[in-house]
Amino acid sequence: MAKIFSNIIKHRKVILPVIYLVLLLGGILFFNLVVVDYIEGFMVSVNNVELGIVKSRGDIMARLSVLERQIEHEKNIDIVFDEHLISYNPLETTLDKLAPQERLDSNLRDHLTYKCRVWALVVSGKETVYCRTREEVENLVKQLEQKFTPRELGGEKIEDLQLTILEQYTIEPALSYFDAIRKDESALEYALAGMQDVRTYTVLSGDNFFSIAMAHGIDFQTVVAANEEIQPDKLKPGDRIKLTVTNPVLSIQSTYRLIKDENIPPPVIVKMDGTLLRTQQIEEVAGEMGKKRVYSDRVVVNDKVIEVNIIREEILKAPRVRVLRFGTQRTPDDILVAGAFLPPGIGIISSPFGIVRWNGKVHSGIDVAVGEGTSVLAYDAGTIKLTAYDGGGYGNYVIILHDNGVET
Repeated sequence: MAKIFSNIIKHRKVILPVIYLVLLLGGILFFNLVVVDYIEGFMVSVNNVELGIVKSRGDIMARLSVLERQIEHEKNIDIVFDEHLISYNPLETTLDKLAPQERLDSNLRDHLTYKCRVWALVVSGKETVYCRTREEVENLVKQLEQKFTPRELGGEKIEDLQLTILEQYTIEPALSYFDAIRKDESALEYALAGMQDVRTYTVLSGDNFFSIAMAHGIDFQTVVAANEEIQPDKLKPGDRIKLTVTNPVLSIQSTYRLIKDENIPPPVIVKMDGTLLRTQQIEEVAGEMGKKRVYSDRVVVNDKVIEVNIIREEILKAPRVRVLRFGTQRTPDDILVAGAFLPPGIGIISSPFGIVRWNGKVHSGIDVAVGEGTSVLAYDAGTIKLTAYDGGGYGNYVIILHDNGVET
C-alpha cells in the first residue's frame, strides 16, 4: 500500500488530471441522467385553476375521452365537455413533475363542466325547456294543449272547439347542463311558469296589495316581495309598483261555442205600505227563477277569457214575479236619528241597514228620505275628508270629519 501511494505521488502530474477528468465526466452524466432531465410540456388550467402538468395536449384529450365514457354511463346520456375552458401554457419540466392520471382525472371532473345532448322546445327562437328525447318534448306540448283545453261543466256543452298555439315553435337538438333537463311533471310545471313578464302598475284610489294581486292573478306574497321598498300599509294612489307575472312558454288559444243554461232572476215588484213599520217586510208572492239557454262564441288563451260574443238566448222557463210589501211608518229609532242628524221633523229612514232591497241585494247603508227640493246639509261643521263615487252602492258621496271625531 505504501509503495502504491509512493508511485501516485511520484506520477501525480499524470494521474491527477485523469482522475479529475473521470470525475467531471461522471458528474455530467449523473446530472443529465438523474438530476435534470428536462422535457417540453404544458401546464393545464380551467378557468385559471391549474390542474397539473402534461407532456402533450393529446394526454388531456385521452383523459377526456375516458371521463366522457364514464360520465355517459353514470348519467345515461351523451355529453360534450366545455373544452374551450381549457388553457395550455407551454413550459419545460421534468418527468417527475407530470401529473398522475388519477389526480388529473379528479381535477378535470371537479373543474371542467360539460353539457348534455338533449332536445329543446324553441319558442320564438329561444330555447325554453330541455328534455332527454324528442318524444318527451312532443309529449310536453300535448300536455300543455290538454291543460288549456276547455272542459264541459254541469249544464254546459262545447261545440266547434279549435286549439291554436299562437307562438312559432320548433323542437330541435340542443346542449344543456344536466340540472336543466326536465322530465314529466317537472317539465310541465316549468313550462307553465317558464316565462316572466315584469310590469309596472300605478296604484289607484282604493287599491291595496291584496286587491292588486287578485286583479292580476298573482300571489299576494309575490307582489310584496317584488316591492320591498314600499310598506303595504303606506300604499297610496300614484305609487308605481312592480308586478312579476309568470306565463306558460306557449299560449294555447281555444275558440269554441259554449251552450250554457243559466238562471233568470225573478222580477221584483215593491209596494210601499203605510200600515207597516218601515222595518217590516212581507212577501206577497214568492217569485221563481226562470231558465234560459245562452249560446256564446268564446276566445280563451291559457284559461283567460279574451272575447265573448252572445249569439242568441232561448227562454226555457219564464221567471215568476216576486211581490214585496215594505212598511213606511217611522219607528222610534227613526225619530232619534232624525233628531240627531236632521232638522226636527224632516226625513224618515226609507231603507235601513241590512234589509233585502228590491233588487235582491242586502242594503249596506241607511237611506233617509226627504221631500223633493229639500236642501242637503252637513250634520255639523267639519272638514271634507273625501269626495268619491262608489259604483257598488253609495254612488256620489262626501265624507265629512267633525270635531267630535264623528264622520258623516
